[in-house]
Amino acid sequence: MTYSDLDSDLAQMAIKIPLKFGWNTMTQQHFLPMSNVIQTYAWGSDTSFSALLGIDNPENTPQAELWMGAHPNGCSHVTLNNEQVRLDQLIAANPVAVLSASIEQEYGELPYLFKVLAAKSALSIQVHPSKIQAEQGFAKEDREGIPRGSDTRNYRDPNHKPELVYALTRYQAMNGFRPHQEILSYFEALGIAELSEMVEGYQANQNAEGLERFFVGMLNLEGHKKEAALDKLLTYAQSQSGNETFELIVWLEQRYPGDIGLFAPLMLHVLTLEPGEAMFLHACTPHAYCQGTGLRSWPIQTMC
Repeated sequence: MTYSDLDSDLAQMAIKIPLKFGWNTMTQQHFLPMSNVIQTYAWGSDTSFSALLGIDNPENTPQAELWMGAHPNGCSHVTLNNEQVRLDQLIAANPVAVLSASIEQEYGELPYLFKVLAAKSALSIQVHPSKIQAEQGFAKEDREGIPRGSDTRNYRDPNHKPELVYALTRYQAMNGFRPHQEILSYFEALGIAELSEMVEGYQANQNAEGLERFFVGMLNLEGHKKEAALDKLLTYAQSQSGNETFELIVWLEQRYPGDIGLFAPLMLHVLTLEPGEAMFLHACTPHAYCQGTGLRSWPIQTMC
């Protein structure tokens, strides 16, 4: 296909769409201005979108994610012939022209959601399912009659959720488990008596099963053991100035005191992306975004 062929196709697409909506004025707009929904989750930054995108925020509301796409929970609008049109309606009017024949045939909709994510506080540690797991879990919960919007539902759509993140500012995250020996070296250096039995069990089984037992055991700590372990972790972390991992633990403790997740940076890779750097997150990978602003893309889904 030549550039002239492409330009002709774009012009035809722009003509077909307004006619489908009943507009008489033909146009050859190849790029359409968008207005996008901002999600105001509590962990969002109150300054990032203003500083980077010039979006006013006079009430200093936490602005966590700016969504660009046709998602039903935050659909973008485009300006066409001086009118605001929902992007999903624009696509539905002529999906082949907007998406291309191959995308329309394979997905039937815009297959991704593009976000600007601005984290002031750390998000929870998450693990997204594979495509097969998502399809099976979604179908199972449908058969069980669990409402798709229910808080007790684990699978609200049948899609996997690999992610691509591109840093606009310094962007700190945790992504995937460290090697077994690296995890053990951290806990051996801590020397926390309350964890010694679990550490010894992991030392004897440095494999996926041993890591699973150790990780689950850490998450299930409670009472005096949990309090003592966290106190000793924080004391040690505060003595490790200049160490990225332990400085992250101190920073997290100021926002989530008493949370057993403070041990997570010792088990997961801690990464700090500089502006212009990117990382990919596979499905089934434990991860958490800590702080910073970046571009994020993943498959479209019912709930995000």
